[in-house]
Amino acid sequence: MTTDFSIKRASFEINEQPLHYSICSDAVEDIFQQKPLVVIHGFSVGYLLWEKFQMELNYPTICIDLPGCGHHPETADYYSNSNFTGSEIYVADVLNQLFLHFFPNKEPFYLLGHSMGGGIAAYWYSKKNLSLNVQKIVLCAPAGFGIAQNILQRILRLPLIGGLLMGLFGRGGLRDFANSVDIPEVSRAMLQFYEQMFELENFSMKALSRYYRNFRWFDLQEEAQSLGDLPTLLIWGTDDLVVPFEHSDEWVQKTESKIHVIENGYHEMQLAHTAEVASAVIEFIKSVE
Repeated sequence: MTTDFSIKRASFEINEQPLHYSICSDAVEDIFQQKPLVVIHGFSVGYLLWEKFQMELNYPTICIDLPGCGHHPETADYYSNSNFTGSEIYVADVLNQLFLHFFPNKEPFYLLGHSMGGGIAAYWYSKKNLSLNVQKIVLCAPAGFGIAQNILQRILRLPLIGGLLMGLFGRGGLRDFANSVDIPEVSRAMLQFYEQMFELENFSMKALSRYYRNFRWFDLQEEAQSLGDLPTLLIWGTDDLVVPFEHSDEWVQKTESKIHVIENGYHEMQLAHTAEVASAVIEFIKSVE
């Protein structure tokens, strides 16, 4: 790693709400002199859990907090809308505004999405509603073709009762999820993040509950197929217990992508396998197609 790279945290307003993000760049170099990598995190986390990866990558990156996640407050304008049908629809609109903010002249950039963020990235790209110059995309264990679910998790996706249960037991469930990770360092990092998030004045389980209930976890095949015209890299761990590795074959077929397999790899790859993920990403984005 190069010590010249550092993390800077900031925010700007979207829909009259602050969107928080972190930028990792060389102090003497404008991040937009290169094609930066924009990172979209997965369900229930935020940019703080990607800062270790940002530093390891040693390449200009921007990582955002999705609406309702991390430091981003509850977005009442959309989440109170009775016509709200899918998280990916609202987030695609947020991404349009985000990219216009960072790339007003349609400067080229790369995109990385992890888990739910991977499905969101595929959905956003499929709509092609802005002529932005996305050069390549990396999908880390993307959701959209299925996720692992036990009986309780199926119940949490039901209308009304799912939201009620998430409100009552959601915090405990997130702590249990963090504690279930076999790597102590990763488990501690996730627990620390969740505790910080719970202490935020504007934290609410409502947004996370609606992501969980309304995101298209199982049927983004058509949107994924649109990535066939974009250089795409899949990264997946064989021991992923959240978005099972068995879905990787279908993603490869639909997106006509390359795949980097992390043997015995976990879902929380940016924390558990930081160096390997960073190496695969940097090799891909710097490769000549």
